[in-house]
Amino acid sequence: AFLHNNFCFFQATTLGVNLKLAKGGQIYWYMQIMIGVKDPETYLSAFVKQFMSEGRKDSVLKVNYKDGEKGKYEIYIDFNQILKGLGEGKYQKFANKLNDFISQYIPSTTRKIITLNDNGSIALGELIRNKIASSYRDDMLPEVISQDGIGDLKEDLEGSIVVVGSCISNGKNLLYISRALRKFQKLRILYFVGITRTKNNKYLNQLKSNLKQGSYGGDTNSFHEIQKIFCENASIETSWLKEINFLSKFINFLNDKASPPKLALAYLIERKEMLQKSVGDDVKGLSLQLFYPRLVGGKIEELEIRKNFAFFDFDDYTKHVTQSDIYFTISNILNSLRNNDITAPNSDKPEKSLAQSPFVRNLLDPGNFDRFNDGIIQASILRAARPEELAYHVDQDLSLEMYGTFETLIKYHVQEQGEGLIEFLYALATGKISLVLSHLTSIIKLVRDVCKEELLLCFADIIEYKIILEPKEKQDAWENKLRENKKKEEIEPHVEVN
Repeated sequence: AFLHNNFCFFQATTLGVNLKLAKGGQIYWYMQIMIGVKDPETYLSAFVKQFMSEGRKDSVLKVNYKDGEKGKYEIYIDFNQILKGLGEGKYQKFANKLNDFISQYIPSTTRKIITLNDNGSIALGELIRNKIASSYRDDMLPEVISQDGIGDLKEDLEGSIVVVGSCISNGKNLLYISRALRKFQKLRILYFVGITRTKNNKYLNQLKSNLKQGSYGGDTNSFHEIQKIFCENASIETSWLKEINFLSKFINFLNDKASPPKLALAYLIERKEMLQKSVGDDVKGLSLQLFYPRLVGGKIEELEIRKNFAFFDFDDYTKHVTQSDIYFTISNILNSLRNNDITAPNSDKPEKSLAQSPFVRNLLDPGNFDRFNDGIIQASILRAARPEELAYHVDQDLSLEMYGTFETLIKYHVQEQGEGLIEFLYALATGKISLVLSHLTSIIKLVRDVCKEELLLCFADIIEYKIILEPKEKQDAWENKLRENKKKEEIEPHVEVN
């Protein structure tokens, strides 16, 4: 055992576990998680291959967009692009299953097709209607209406209703429709979804159970999805929405300098404008330029994947996959690790997991950035990770190991080995990565000593200000206020009156 910052550390090497005894006597343990080739869901590689773009165009997997609602998905699946591709003969496996499910599950008694309000759901509803049209008389062909039109339905309507959703992340709109249809006692309800993308299987099963419940018990209604995946479904304060806010403050910080850095400012302003446009309906999210680029001799080079990517079991992807395809892959893996139980079933031994609890701290091992040394993979890990998974300040040795990674990146920042440096500096500037203070100050000094690029020097300045100087100023101001209040109380003592 050894002491550090009022904590007692115990190394349990046989389990790969570190036990911490807090100052107040509370014990918790933490593990260093290495990402491995067995961690992805079994469907992951095939899913990316199925919807992989051609020549990095017309990407299905994107980030930072949500159709017709507030907030933006961290992971956005462009279902309209899927439907467009089906019309062009693409995504044949998905097309075959979609056609088979329509033939098998859409009942002949269907009276209405109710769609969620997003464009993809409406288009899928129209596709289903067109597929079944030959089986109906023209006057009996089901009408496609949006969920907002449920109130116009007659309560004595008989037959079946098909509720259609393109992609479902939490199912709140399906649950809303389910409640709205309860008064239609003579209708049978079938939920038909293109892709379910909940955070885990437990959540999906609970959603299905609620939707299928009815007057005949748990199987009154039916639910069918063409594709089932599990992924991050956050739609508030996503990585790129946070970056827009960060860039606003960064730009103001640089403009306040006596000699504002023109090249760095021009790049940062352009990036901020690009990110702001990406959330609009014209662009519909990002598939490229997700990450800060590599700087080589004043030129910008976007991060790209190289051959032998550990998580793809197919070839010929380097010229086709987008940055968002790689980010989706890494984000999916981290999501899977977060949803693993902390302890293995029927065992007291810790499971490989990123799940957190008051007594468990699971961190991404700094060695991950050595194992996966492509800048685009490193950037994807940094963006997809949560601050508590990169909190290396909890242990001097962990922080030192992460400092070693920064040291290598800075030293070789003009070579491929250091191509992800700006993303690492951005993670420091936003507090995503946290290190002990001495290592943080050493990184700032090293950037200033080794790097000549204006943008890198500006990141060193903002890290120093945001992470070191600004918190100290706030702490000093708080302590000064306490001292002033104490003096005031001494001069004007409080007297209680009975």
